[in-house]
Amino acid sequence: NVQVDAETVINPKVAQLGKPVWSIEDIQPVDRDAPRAKTAAEFAAAVAEKLAPTREKLKDEYGLSAKQVERDERVTQAQVTTEVERALVEREIANKHLDDELADAATEAEAEVIEAKRAEHDQAFQDNLLAIVNRITDSATTEVVAREETKEVQKRANETMDDTRAHLRGFARTIPMFLMAYGQRGTTLANFDDYTPDDEFKIITGITEDEFRLLRDGQEVTEADGKVVQIPGMFDEAVFNQSIQEFLDKKEVLANYFDAAQTENIFAYIPQQKTSLVFTPEAVVKMMVDVVEAENPGIFEDPTKTFADLFSTAGLFLMELVRRLDTGLAEQIPDEDERLRHILTKQLFEMSHNPTLHEITIEAVSGGVPERKQWMKDSGHYQVGDLRKMTPEDRQRTVDDMLTGGQ
Repeated sequence: NVQVDAETVINPKVAQLGKPVWSIEDIQPVDRDAPRAKTAAEFAAAVAEKLAPTREKLKDEYGLSAKQVERDERVTQAQVTTEVERALVEREIANKHLDDELADAATEAEAEVIEAKRAEHDQAFQDNLLAIVNRITDSATTEVVAREETKEVQKRANETMDDTRAHLRGFARTIPMFLMAYGQRGTTLANFDDYTPDDEFKIITGITEDEFRLLRDGQEVTEADGKVVQIPGMFDEAVFNQSIQEFLDKKEVLANYFDAAQTENIFAYIPQQKTSLVFTPEAVVKMMVDVVEAENPGIFEDPTKTFADLFSTAGLFLMELVRRLDTGLAEQIPDEDERLRHILTKQLFEMSHNPTLHEITIEAVSGGVPERKQWMKDSGHYQVGDLRKMTPEDRQRTVDDMLTGGQ
């Protein structure tokens, strides 16, 4: 919640709108015998009349509804009534004491002193009434300004907080994807921004490294009075670090994706991204490969066939090809390591349009095994590039380079 500073926000606005001021001439002498309720009601009506032009300005300035203005008027009326009645009661008590003293006066001189004291009390009473109506009139304007200005500032603060929350939610959805591309056992909240260049970090997370550090570390804010306040970061470091390790644990468990007994893959634990990065659903991938096999019977039993995904975002299509080839070539190449090396270095080709997606693809297709990653990198079949932006000559040159293993 925010607080609006009176000196820099409220007072100037009150001065701009103006507020009525009462003088002693505006306070008519109150008959001692007049009923308290009637007198208090008359004062409340007078204050309402005096405030009417200011109420109209407040209504226009802040777009107040007629009901809101009416509620504000009732609050002021109740304040005036309560305080004037209290002043009247105090006056009656004082006058009762003076009446008793006057009845006990032994001389005319003593009576004159008591009457002089009564006159002083009457003047003090009038001054008190003047102070009451001025204070309430002033506060009626100030309170409305403070309330409405605070609401406006709070609204802006809420919008800022909503924007921050949206950034946090969007960022949180990208953490598994970041870990898929660059995560290591030593990754923590403290060094999360150390693994990529700023432009790559933004591609993955949707925020810059500077924005991430602001969310993580907080910031110092200097308030209007010069006071420096430390705004804390918005992450729970222990929870963040534990979540990283849990994802990496799950990634290791699911790394052997070509195991027929495996019923899910790590991408089931990566939320749908809000950026332009989209993973093809596993069911669609399987359907695509089924179509390829149906139109090319025996294709996954042929060690000379080659397959390419030249717009890879995560390697899901290639992972499914590895599964099929691993099964289809089992009799021809019985040794699993030899078989996988042949598949990864002779039969698969990949291109991603940015380094992050390329890293995710390599990580996924290799199953996270360092030796297999090295096979893939050394083969020259896996590259970063965007065929859409290449000239026909560059496109042909790139494809030829991949087919020849970068030689």
